[in-house]
Amino acid sequence: MIRAALERVLVTSALKGLPRRAAFLRFVVEETLAGRAGLLKGFNIAVAVFGRDQSFDPQSDPVVRLEARQLRNDLAHYYLDAGRDDPVRIDMPKGGYVPTFEWNRPLPAASVAVPESAVILEKSDRRTRPILISAIVGAACLVAGVLGTWQILSMGSQDPAIVPRFTENSEAYAMFLETRQLGRPPNIEARVLAAMELAREVQALDPSFGGGYAAESFQYWQYIVFGHSDSPDADARRALELARKAIEIDPEFGWGYQSLSRALQLAGDTQGAIAAAEHAVDLDPANAEHLGNLGLALAASGRAADAIGPLEEAIRLSEANVRTPFMNYLGVARFHNREFAKAAETIERNRDSGGPVGPHMYAYLAATYAMAGNEGRARAFAEQVRAASSEFSVRVFIENLIHDTESRQMFFEGLKKAGLDPETL
Repeated sequence: MIRAALERVLVTSALKGLPRRAAFLRFVVEETLAGRAGLLKGFNIAVAVFGRDQSFDPQSDPVVRLEARQLRNDLAHYYLDAGRDDPVRIDMPKGGYVPTFEWNRPLPAASVAVPESAVILEKSDRRTRPILISAIVGAACLVAGVLGTWQILSMGSQDPAIVPRFTENSEAYAMFLETRQLGRPPNIEARVLAAMELAREVQALDPSFGGGYAAESFQYWQYIVFGHSDSPDADARRALELARKAIEIDPEFGWGYQSLSRALQLAGDTQGAIAAAEHAVDLDPANAEHLGNLGLALAASGRAADAIGPLEEAIRLSEANVRTPFMNYLGVARFHNREFAKAAETIERNRDSGGPVGPHMYAYLAATYAMAGNEGRARAFAEQVRAASSEFSVRVFIENLIHDTESRQMFFEGLKKAGLDPETL
């Protein structure tokens, strides 16, 4: 609900025409929801949002303070007018940059109450995780039930046969779609676990629909690659079983092959992963997710040049949704294709537009700028990696994601040039 409130502010207020200030608001909200409110200092914001380097001095360059003051004014005006009836109000109290979230009216009776202690969840606090996961899944099921028909009609406008071809259960299909957004950003463990639970709800609603199994398989991939799994080998086998079950249920279901592609990547079968990704695209050529997955599979296997075309098409097809990871995938592909200037520009453009960010992409920016010879920017993003990676292993992420040895070594070389030790990340 907080993210929905954020999107309303960004598209209906003065911030719509102010991309840097909009990126500022999105950054502080997402960092707070990720449990990193303590890192929202002027220096970190200047580097992450406003492109300043390691030499940034807040006394001589007041960009963060000035933008924060304007942002507070923009929010105040928005909630006096267009946002006066929004259920959640976002504010940034004076004296800091950590946003607050306030219910503007009583919650609907069907909503799930989330204790304050569960909203910002530390990875180590496993006792509170079930509370947050239940709340997220409950909210997702409620939204899916209310909006399911709208979502399916929207999908049907692209392909009228898509729903009856895969499932007759509109609620199951709406919940399947929701799992993809629920599991993002995947560096937040609770969101991935919640998406898994929602995928199992889809299976219970319609066991003959491949979507629930494909969605759970995909979330296992995220769970392993982003370093959350304590049993990666067992979880990888489970991902493969679920993907194969999805395909067995419906061999024409492209999402099953996309999940199979990710599962085969985990198993080290890069050629099989590419073949499965290509088959998903053959089944649904205009699906941005399938094209993005194909691009990632190609980049991970050492075919970065071949990855660029599918990824550019995925970005074109999904340009209205900034929360997709395709621009980051393109930045990764360009890095491994040794297009370092273009790689940095692509990843920065994704961040500036409010796209997903995290320590893994800060690491790519540090490596990219280092390989491009921009030592100042490389060192600045290296500091971001150090600040943001206490619960995240960049090395484990790369070893799970990039299977081509030469590509992986080039990335580690970039990290070393930026002053980072891959063995300690």
